[in-house]
Parts: sequence; C-alpha cells; structure tokens
Amino acid sequence: MATILYVTQSIAPFVVGGMQEVSRRHISYLRGKGHEVVAFHSQMDGPRQGDIHSGLHHIPWPQFSLRYPGRYPHTLYRLSRLVAEWLPKIKPDIIYAEGPVVGHIFSIKNRPPIIFHPHGLESLQEKFKIRHIFLKRLILQHCKKADIVISQGGDLDRLLSNNTRVKASCVRYLPNSFDGPLASAKLPPKNRRLLFVGRREKRKNLNFLLNICAQYPEIKLDVVGCSAIAEVGENIKFHGEIRDSQRLLKLYRQAHLLVLPSLAEGMPTVVLESMSQGTPVVANSVGAVMDVVVPGKTGWLVAVGNRDGMLQALFAGLSLDSYHYQKMSANCVAAVKHSYSKEVVQDILNSIVIQEVELPIL
Repeated sequence: MATILYVTQSIAPFVVGGMQEVSRRHISYLRGKGHEVVAFHSQMDGPRQGDIHSGLHHIPWPQFSLRYPGRYPHTLYRLSRLVAEWLPKIKPDIIYAEGPVVGHIFSIKNRPPIIFHPHGLESLQEKFKIRHIFLKRLILQHCKKADIVISQGGDLDRLLSNNTRVKASCVRYLPNSFDGPLASAKLPPKNRRLLFVGRREKRKNLNFLLNICAQYPEIKLDVVGCSAIAEVGENIKFHGEIRDSQRLLKLYRQAHLLVLPSLAEGMPTVVLESMSQGTPVVANSVGAVMDVVVPGKTGWLVAVGNRDGMLQALFAGLSLDSYHYQKMSANCVAAVKHSYSKEVVQDILNSIVIQEVELPIL
C-alpha cells in the first residue's frame, strides 16, 4: 500500500464545515484500505474531541500583521512551504491536497505525484471579487501542475474545462459521501417546517430565504449553523451551531424539506445528510448539486436568483401529498445508499490513489 501525505487547511472536528468533514472521512477511508496516511492541517477553532487517528499533525496558521487582498492565498502558499519541510522525513508515494495548499511543493524536483481536490471552485462560480483574483491564480496553478484533479461532477466539470484548461485525462470523479445511519422512507411530517443548515456567509444566501419567510409567515423555518437575528419573525427558529451529529440528523429527519439557496457550492454534505434521512431538497442549481438533487425524484432545482422559481418549488414541496412525498423520501435514501455511501466513495478514492502510484488493486 501507499504512503500518502494528506494536506488540508482544516479538518473536522476542529473546524465545522463540509470540506472539513470530507477531509476527516477521506483520511479514515484511505487508512481503512491499508494506506499509511500522514495528515497535516492548520486551522483550529479550539481543542475538540473526535475520532482523529494518530498521524495527524497541526501546523499553526501563518500570521501576517498587514491586511491586503492577497493575504489568504499568500498564507496558503506559506503553509505549503512549512509542509514541504516534512517531505524528506515522510518520503510519500503520493500527495493528496484538499484545497490549494501545496503551491510551493510543485517547484520541488522529483516530487511525488499530486492529487488536487479543488472542491466547489467557489472563486470561479461567484461574481467578480478582488480577493478572488489572487485565489483564482493559486487554484489555476494547482489545476495546471497537479497530476490528477478531482471533480465532484455537475457544473464543476464545465468550470474545470472552461476556466482551468485541465486535460480531461487528468480529471477524476470523486463525490462526497455520507457515512452515518440511513433512515427509512417517511411520510410528510405533521409540522411542515423547512430546514437551512450552513454558516452565515454571503455565498450561502441565507438572507434570500429569510426574506421569503418574512413575506410568507405561514412558512416555518429552522436555521442551523449560525446565531439568531433579532429582526426575524416568530416563524423562524435559530438553533445555533450543532456539533452533535445525532441531534443534527434528528432535525433533518423532522424537517419537511431542506432548502439550499446557495450562490456557489461544490457537493454540499448537508444535501447528502438530508437525503440520508429521507428529507427531499429544494436547492439552487449550482456546482454538483444538480447531480444529487434530481427534479421530481429527490427534490427541486431552481436557477440562482429566481425568487418566483424558489417560491414555486417550496410550495410544491410543502403541498405534496403523502403518497408522492413518501416516494420521494424513498428515492432520497436510495440515492445516498447506492451512489454516496462510505463503501462506494471509499472504493472510488482508493482506486484513484492506487492507479496513480501504480499499485495492484486488492
């Protein structure tokens, strides 16, 4: 088996987020296949308890006293220089970069092959921002110089092809996964509440959903992942950040629909978590969401900014009769089981690694 240097900016449970959870799972999956994984991460919200194995190294996040538009990608590059110091000691067969975190390592002679996972390519999806100029440059460098580039499918394939000019032969499909308990199909909950799960940042577009709920007080909404806002109505309940996975799954199970109004995404883990509990999804058609949410089967897709389309999808879901809701709920669970389970994604990830280092498939 291979010795893998796994580099990620942050990892669950030290930082809560979709990419952070993906990092945790991938390390576990690779070790489960017998590979030796030496992992590095940098950002920490604070000490957390979790199922982190030995071989996980924390490198303090590089600090700069000045604030300037290119500070974030510059910090990522500085981080890559710190990781590079470990190469002679680890002697990895392959490097797996979760995000643009190995920029300096590309310049090292006789370096091992590098697999680059760019995730949602948000800087290529969102409207022009000055800070994205520098981050985009770093992402394009990684796409151009990496031996393998990971895509999660959907519109991300087009973004990779049109914006990075990465060769199709270098792209490998790797979806996100759900590795918790799968629920059975369910009937519509009596209290037909919507659920939003995500941080309060512009890309998640929570205000768009809050404005809809303000205009239609009959729509009930639970918000997980951010603190309460004083001005909202009684039809909206904030639950704050939830780190207890069982409690979060219970909220998914109790919800009638998950709503994802994001402006840019990769393959959101919240969508897979919701579907695993039999809860259909109403989402903007961004990133790889269009591959997971199949209109009429597992939920509804809406064009970004289409307020009328979002309202139509929400009311269609809320008014769905028991028979069709239960059928859609069953489709959600089946999709996660057959396409996004731990076993499926673990095998795909293992195949990518061993093919690149030319190891026999066991």
